[in-house]
Parts: sequence; structure tokens; C-alpha cells
Amino acid sequence: MKEALGGTLARRRKERGWRRPRLWWWYVGGPTMTMIVYKFALLMGVNLHFSFDVESHAVDTNIIVVSINTSTKTHGLHAGKTADLTYA
Repeated sequence: MKEALGGTLARRRKERGWRRPRLWWWYVGGPTMTMIVYKFALLMGVNLHFSFDVESHAVDTNIIVVSINTSTKTHGLHAGKTADLTYA
């Protein structure tokens, strides 16, 4: 999969992951995520669809993209700054 997508996939460390056997979680972020989304849409020849109805769509899907908001720091080094999402 790494070679087909031309990006990097990093597996979460086993001790920090979910405690289910044979279930692997992958983190892909930044420019790699953008590249995967565009290449997936081109390869499948379909448009991407976004929905909050996870239960009904998770059964029929090939890839699930989870996005979270990164909040502004309120204290410490670089307080008041937001995350650099220029490549997102």
C-alpha cells in the first residue's frame, strides 16, 4: 500500500493502541493525507462524500478519514498560536 500511494504510513505503537487482537490503527497526516485523498478519488473514479452518519456508511466504505480540530494553546511556549495547517 505504501508504494501504491507514494506516501508514508506509520503504525501506532502496539502498547499505545487499542487493546484488540489483529486490529491495526494507522496515522496518516499532513501532505500525505492530501495525496491519499486525491489519488483515491482519481483511482476510484468517484467523488468523495462526507457524512456524520458513521454507522450507515462505515459498512460500505473502503477508506475512512477521521479529522479532528486542533485548538489554540492557552499557556506555555507559543501560547496563543494555532497549528500550522498550510498544507492541509
